[in-house]
Amino acid sequence: MVDKIGWMFEESSSLGIVNNDNAAVARFNGSIKTFLREAIQNSADALWPRVASDLPNVEINIKIRKLTGRKKTEFLKSLEWDDLKRHLDAVANSDSNIDALNIQIAEALRLVEKGLFLISIEDFNTSGLFGQEPLRNGEDGYLEYVNSEDPNAFTAAAYGIGVNAKLDPTAGGAFGFGKFALMKASMFHTLLFNSNISDISSPRKEGERNVNLTDYSDGMKSNRFVGQCGLADHRIEKDGRLEEFGSTGQFGKLGTYTKPNRQGGENILDKVGSVWDNKDLVKSLYLDRNNEAGTSVMIVGYNPTLDIDEKKYEDIELQEIVNVIRETVSINFWPSIVKNPKFGRNLEVSVEAYENDETILQKEKIDPSIYMEPYISLYKEYEEGLDNPEHNFTDKESLNEVGSSAARVLHLEIPKTKSINHIGKEKYHPEVNHDMAILTKVLSRSNPKVPKECINTIALVRGPGMIVNYEFSTQLRNVPKSFVSVAFAGTFAQSDEDSVVAERFFRNAENVKHDEWSASSAIRNLYPRGIVSHLNNEILKQMPKLVKSLFQRKLNVTSDIPKYMQNKLTIPGDDEGVGEKEKTSFSLYVNELRLDGDDYDVTATITPPPTFDGILRLQIGAHEAATRHSVPITIQKSSISKGGEYIDNDILEVDSSQLPTRGKLNKKIQFKCKIKNTMVGFNPAYTGLVIEKSPKILREV
Repeated sequence: MVDKIGWMFEESSSLGIVNNDNAAVARFNGSIKTFLREAIQNSADALWPRVASDLPNVEINIKIRKLTGRKKTEFLKSLEWDDLKRHLDAVANSDSNIDALNIQIAEALRLVEKGLFLISIEDFNTSGLFGQEPLRNGEDGYLEYVNSEDPNAFTAAAYGIGVNAKLDPTAGGAFGFGKFALMKASMFHTLLFNSNISDISSPRKEGERNVNLTDYSDGMKSNRFVGQCGLADHRIEKDGRLEEFGSTGQFGKLGTYTKPNRQGGENILDKVGSVWDNKDLVKSLYLDRNNEAGTSVMIVGYNPTLDIDEKKYEDIELQEIVNVIRETVSINFWPSIVKNPKFGRNLEVSVEAYENDETILQKEKIDPSIYMEPYISLYKEYEEGLDNPEHNFTDKESLNEVGSSAARVLHLEIPKTKSINHIGKEKYHPEVNHDMAILTKVLSRSNPKVPKECINTIALVRGPGMIVNYEFSTQLRNVPKSFVSVAFAGTFAQSDEDSVVAERFFRNAENVKHDEWSASSAIRNLYPRGIVSHLNNEILKQMPKLVKSLFQRKLNVTSDIPKYMQNKLTIPGDDEGVGEKEKTSFSLYVNELRLDGDDYDVTATITPPPTFDGILRLQIGAHEAATRHSVPITIQKSSISKGGEYIDNDILEVDSSQLPTRGKLNKKIQFKCKIKNTMVGFNPAYTGLVIEKSPKILREV
């Protein structure tokens, strides 16, 4: 008997699990930069087998296709477009106010007339969408189904919201929301899945028994197909009455099930299940995988203007979309692509593009060094030491010239969770001290070779190797040099117990979109009181503080002198051509120079650079301009303003935390000193007195 295939929208509660609606989709913006992070991370988490001496790399291929004319018509026919469009029209003509969905769908229906963009993400060496078909509330076996502890990747991917069926408990994605980033990337909120389930027997993790994933799918494994559309509740008029439909539609094998009613009888209800091994269907929808294990998910109706807004929809070239994909993959996944295999499997990501059946770009691997070379060269310089940063990294390197780099260790106290009695054994972990490695490299300002948004930030990385975010730009905006910095946490390169606990902690700190470490609901609920303050002050704030300290060590002191002495100050090279906020140097300005008998009385003001944070001791000097003979200075102790402290005749200690924050001396120090002309004997009418432009920084306090 031939399967009947089509669309069905049902009440969202009938599946017995929480279903998608547009409120979940609205968390994301639909751009490549959003959905590729989620899609690639989901694929990376699906590695199979997981336990082997020679784990394969997860291979991911991103396929872009633009359909027009007859090819578009044929595709839409296979998609049962006329049926789906009835529901899309109903939403477009409704007053749905969730994320202006009605307006979005109406615009999408207009744009599809100009062409249809498809983006498929295909993964290989992965598990595939294993698991039994979802049972509806009231079906035979429903209670056993909902209480089953068997993993079900199919239900999580194609149906559930907030359902996580990852094979790895420390996986990069742990919320089950990734599919909605993909769904938002479709103008019609429509996804198609085709999957071959791996039949390789392997433990899910070390020490467990071997499992064959096809056992969770009644032994079936080839071309498991299903589609999903997430809209909003809507109504369609038929035969003079309004039919009510839920927000979620499925596309697949149409069937029925019986459900007992309150009158003691049974209702016959519609349902949709997987279509298995229909090669003609998956080929007509450009989802054919041959026999290779893994999953292909297609975004139907990608809108490229979300990423390329300077062009009209119909004018955007496929090569332009390819370029956005290359850059996005490079920015977000360079650690997992280039890392040494001793730290775990790598990602291999490729891209290809077609216009109808014409090849625009043949399949090629993405090389992240094109966009992220400074990060990659920095990482490779210190890679061998990342597995034990406390032992391998010392505080010897300094950051001076372009290309100079430094590795530092940040010692973090990872707090323990609440007790096992409160949160259960699986979520509990003890307190540990974790060594986070932070690598930093100075860039050329004129040719940084990285995207602008990455400069003067810290890239945050944990075990899976996806960049969580390029963070702390606000805290680091006043660092005087251009640089890149990356922090490696958890189990990216380390494998001891402390790193495993840290990995769990930082995963708990991630938000739903996996792009921030913050006081998430998991952090607030799993840890004792005081956790928010500890996370912010003792962990997060310490990262930019450490990076800033690398540049504070090399601050230069410069000076100025009165105009009437006709001796202009030359600012050191680092400050040439920059504004006040970008200066790297202290500046010393002589407010008044007065000859009092044989001595000079000098009143001067020191202005630290915007980046100064800490305590320094500065030696103030002066010399006679013609001979450059040193001139003794005696600082008057009582004259030093707030923020400064007398140490010796020509030495001041400057404390940034004590500097005034208002008035004429805002962030400045004023002091007076005497210069004994009788000890040198030069005539100020013929030569100049120069305050040293580079006094020595004696030490940091």
